[in-house]
Amino acid sequence: MDNFLLNVLAGVIASLIFYIISKLFRQVKNRSFARKSGWEFDLKIKFKKFK
Repeated sequence: MDNFLLNVLAGVIASLIFYIISKLFRQVKNRSFARKSGWEFDLKIKFKKFK
């Protein structure tokens, strides 16, 4: 039962982090198109660390 609750909590936290990152990425993308590739590269590095 404890493992199930921890898995649910981890899933909720992971989805919340993904939502915040995507929201920040949209704001940066709307402000400047020149840095788009740099931000995509940073996000790919962050996702590789989580795996």
